[in-house]
Amino acid sequence: MGGAVLIRRAAYLEVSGYDPVFFMGGEEETLAHKLVRTGWHLRYLPEVVMRHYPSVANAPHLRAHGMRNTLWNAWLHRRAFSAVRWTVFTLVDTPKNGDWLRGAVMAVKGVRWVARQRRPMSRRLDATLTVLDRRRFAGRRSLFNRIDPVRSRGRDGQVEKTDQRTSSPS
Repeated sequence: MGGAVLIRRAAYLEVSGYDPVFFMGGEEETLAHKLVRTGWHLRYLPEVVMRHYPSVANAPHLRAHGMRNTLWNAWLHRRAFSAVRWTVFTLVDTPKNGDWLRGAVMAVKGVRWVARQRRPMSRRLDATLTVLDRRRFAGRRSLFNRIDPVRSRGRDGQVEKTDQRTSSPS
């Protein structure tokens, strides 16, 4: 998540930072791909602890952007089969509401841009990410899910009790 990333200034500047096209959500994924392509190494350091308390005030208004960016990232960086698989997963797993429709429309509107910018990752990296994909696919919501965990939060910020089969966290 972009709010919990530590990065060397030199690395950030070398790859021109976050891509402004993404606006909100998924921008750290594209940044990571740019860093790897230029030879930087990404590391998870369990001894480094960051606290990030994101505001959920605007979250309901950003869901469509998040879905669009997820689809764009798949097609910008993943190999074709993985991009198709991730697209299907995203379209099935995302709650079917107005945000889903707006996100899908925004993604389609950017197809030409994505095609021009597309630079699929190496087979090796794609195979590694496929292991993570399988874990994510295992927790998939049902096809006709309409429950959005962000929109179903109570006043205290906690997710209200919902049907566990259709509201697993994303």
